[in-house]
Amino acid sequence: MNQAEFIERLRGALLPMPQDEIEKIAQYYSEYIADAVETGQNEHAVVASLGDVHVLASKLKAEQHFEKAVKK
Repeated sequence: MNQAEFIERLRGALLPMPQDEIEKIAQYYSEYIADAVETGQNEHAVVASLGDVHVLASKLKAEQHFEKAVKK
């Protein structure tokens, strides 16, 4: 999977998070992958190292839920 496919799948997996949060996360991972590629790493290898998109999205949604609960 390449960067564009990963980001597209991640955005979908993050629903129903607020769109602004999804975009922040997508931007972070886009930059992470781009930075790694700039240092000579293989794009597909970098994406693969991030693991399953749905597992990552579940972790990110849980973190967001936890942060909201702590702020209350």
